[in-house]
Amino acid sequence: MFELGTTDHWWPSAKKYPLLSNHQNTLKPMGYAHVSALLEQFNSQKVLEIGHGAGSLLFDIFKEGKEFWGLDDIVEDSQVKDHDLEWMREEYLEVKLVKGLLGTNVKELPDNYFDMVCSVSVIEHIPLDVLNRSFEETFRILKPGGIVCHSYDVYYGQNTKPVYDAFEYAGFKWLKPKETMNVFWEKWLGEFDKESITKIV
Repeated sequence: MFELGTTDHWWPSAKKYPLLSNHQNTLKPMGYAHVSALLEQFNSQKVLEIGHGAGSLLFDIFKEGKEFWGLDDIVEDSQVKDHDLEWMREEYLEVKLVKGLLGTNVKELPDNYFDMVCSVSVIEHIPLDVLNRSFEETFRILKPGGIVCHSYDVYYGQNTKPVYDAFEYAGFKWLKPKETMNVFWEKWLGEFDKESITKIV
């Protein structure tokens, strides 16, 4: 499913989970709000978060009643260090944390196991030549009927087609009709001036 995160997505979850409204960043809490809402909507019990880094709001919000896994490793363009991953292993004993990168056939991730595979602000860091393998591995580890939810950061005018194509190539179906998945401009921001935005980028 592809849609632009808005305050309408964030606000109900932020009221329910104060962690989302007391965060120093903006994009991460909005992404986690969307993932949290889907997790509750589909009552996902076995959840894998890709690229949790040095902290996951999901692990903090849903401390009981769900089986959480995390997958992450050190990559060149990441600020996550070995000591961050070690701290995560010590802090989140109830979460099964696996070291590795999606798309490398991580043996510890079982076939047809997860109800949801998700990430927040991670997909944009996956090289295009690895996208197909990443979604193929997601298809392998997700239960039939499971949910894939990636909140990723896009800039105006960015070509998101490679992500769509990799998703479909792996065999996934969309939650909503593809023609309804468009990026829009929030009304509260005022009149949308496409020409001036184009000049900026």
